[in-house]
Amino acid sequence: MPGKLYKLTDTVTEGGFTLKINSITMPWNPPAGSQFTPAPTRSWLMMDFSVTNVSGGQLMFDTIGAFDLRDNANATHLTSVVPGDTLPAGKLFQDHEVKPGETARGEVVFDLPQSGAPFRLIFSGNMWHASQNPPSISLSK
Repeated sequence: MPGKLYKLTDTVTEGGFTLKINSITMPWNPPAGSQFTPAPTRSWLMMDFSVTNVSGGQLMFDTIGAFDLRDNANATHLTSVVPGDTLPAGKLFQDHEVKPGETARGEVVFDLPQSGAPFRLIFSGNMWHASQNPPSISLSK
């Protein structure tokens, strides 16, 4: 059974973290001169987000464990390394331990089918602390 569905502008709490999506860019194109570009039937979605550790202890925030982006066929799409490497220095979210009360911000990129909208993001926070029915966020504006 899926968890509650939230709007893009909502702040969602799960697995010891709150998630605030600051912006979504779709399609997102890499900087000019990048050696990587999306495949012909694919688009890249760039998500700028903030997570805050609301648990009592230090927790790992791992984007592949925390984010499960689903398309209209319910297929899973994880964060993608190749387009992520094209993000500006200092913007790419680096998975790391987050102290209690600390907020971390960054960007990740997903490689998605162009015909896959609408998309939704299932958010688990720290997967070892997530519920059986983590919340979903509609990525439609």
